[in-house]
Amino acid sequence: MNQMLELSSVITTTVWKQLSPCAEDECDPAPKGDESTLPVELWEIIINELDGDERALKQCALTCRLFLPMAQKFLFQHVKFDFQSDSANKFLQISENSTCICDYVKRVSLCDSITLQRFEPSAKTQNAMTRILSMVNFSEFEISRQDGLKLNFQDLQSSLRKEIVEKCRNLVSLTLKGIDGVPCAILENVHGLTNLEFQDVYFVEDEDSEESHGASLNNNTLSFSRTQHMKVSGVYMLLDTIKSIYPFLKRGNHGLGFQRLESLTIGMDNGWYIVPPSDFYAVRWMIKCCAKSLKVLDLTVATNRKVFLSLCIFINLTLYVSSACPSS
Repeated sequence: MNQMLELSSVITTTVWKQLSPCAEDECDPAPKGDESTLPVELWEIIINELDGDERALKQCALTCRLFLPMAQKFLFQHVKFDFQSDSANKFLQISENSTCICDYVKRVSLCDSITLQRFEPSAKTQNAMTRILSMVNFSEFEISRQDGLKLNFQDLQSSLRKEIVEKCRNLVSLTLKGIDGVPCAILENVHGLTNLEFQDVYFVEDEDSEESHGASLNNNTLSFSRTQHMKVSGVYMLLDTIKSIYPFLKRGNHGLGFQRLESLTIGMDNGWYIVPPSDFYAVRWMIKCCAKSLKVLDLTVATNRKVFLSLCIFINLTLYVSSACPSS
C-alpha cells in the first residue's frame, strides 16, 4: 500500500510539473530528473486522462518532444475548417512539418461562420480543403451553416464537390445542416452510416455526373441497415417537384432499412410547408420498421391538422412528442 501511495504521489507531482508553462520557447527533448524514470506507457496513460481538456493538452505538447505526439492525438482528432478563414491552409502547413497529424484526424467539419452574408468562399481556401479531404482518412464528416442563411453546395468548386461525395462512401457519421443543392449521389452512400443527421437540407440531381442520379434513386434500394441514430428535420427533394424526404425514404427502402435504429428524431415543423398525409404515413412506416430496436423517439410536429400516427409505447422506449400548431 505504501508503495502505491508513493507512486501516486510521484505521478501527481510529475504531472503538475509537466503541465506548467515552459520557461523557454523550445521544448525539451524529454522530461528531466526523476521524471525520466517513468516508462513511456505510463506517461501515455496519464496524458490520455486529459482528453477533452484542450488547454492542458496544448501545454503538454509544448513541454517536450515525448509528449508532443501524445497530446496531438487528441488535439487533432476533430478539426474544423471555416470557409471564411485561413484555417485549412494553416493545417496544411502544420501537416507538412508533422505528417503523422493526418493519422490522428477522426472528424472533419466544414463550416461558414460569417453571418448574414452571401456564401462566397475563396478559391485558395477551397483548394486547401480539397487537398485535406484527399489526404485524411476520417470517419465522421460535417458541413454546416447555422445563421439562418443557407450554404449552397453548388457554389463550391467542382473538385471539392466531387471529393466530398467520394469521402461519403467510407463514413460512419454524416451531418448536413443549412445546405442547399446537395447532390442525391450522397444518399447512395448512406449504407455504411451509423449516425446520420440532416437539418434544413435540399437535395437535387447531381450536376457533376453525366447521368442523373435523381431518377435512378427512385428505383434503387437505399439501405440504412447499419444506422443506429438518425435525425431528420426540414429535408426536401428538389427533383420533378418539391417534396419532403420521408415518402422518398419509404419508397426507396421497402422495409429493408431502419432495423437497427436506436434513436430517431424527426422534425415536421417547417412553418410555410403544409404537411401532407403522405408524410405522416411515411413517418409512421419508419417507426414501425424500427419498432423492435428503437429506444428513443423524438417527434416534433407543427401543423393545424390532427395527427394520428397510431404510436405504440414500446418496451425501453422513451417517447418525446411535441405539437406546435401555428396560429391561423
